[in-house]
Amino acid sequence: MTDDARTRLWTASRRATRILSGERPLTMAERLTTLAAAPLANGRPDAYGNGVVEVLEQRVAELLGKPAALWFPTGTMAQQAVLRVWAERAGTPRVALHPAHHNQVHEEDAGHLLTGLEPVFPTTEPRHPTAEELDATPGPLAAAVHDRVRFLVGDRRPPPVGGPRVADLSCLISELTEST
Repeated sequence: MTDDARTRLWTASRRATRILSGERPLTMAERLTTLAAAPLANGRPDAYGNGVVEVLEQRVAELLGKPAALWFPTGTMAQQAVLRVWAERAGTPRVALHPAHHNQVHEEDAGHLLTGLEPVFPTTEPRHPTAEELDATPGPLAAAVHDRVRFLVGDRRPPPVGGPRVADLSCLISELTEST
């Protein structure tokens, strides 16, 4: 989608009298006004996890009934961290994903360079690998990454303006077996 098309879509969404999914997009001024009115707006800025982010993490942990929660600014960062944990638990840096996965296409192999993860491609077909393909992959695997299907089939459009942010739910990571 071109920048002009994005601008036209954003403008049309702002002018619409009914929004069927998501919320009306806000201007930067509206976002800043909302932020300034937030309860923690007059608090000390967060610096490396002691401030508003720590409050957010504690609240999410409470809501989920967990001892702790960790906030990441992007889904890509969160995905790399979780994959690294699975790799350490499994004793192998090998993770199964599709060659069209966003880390391979858009992140310039950052997952491998920064974390030492080794991508393994059980299939190049425009779909997720099957259980049989995962089982047939030589060597142990720490995890299998199931990315958004629309990316696997070549749909590179961004999520709709004001609609659900699929990008915020970037992946589902599955433990393969106890033996891998």
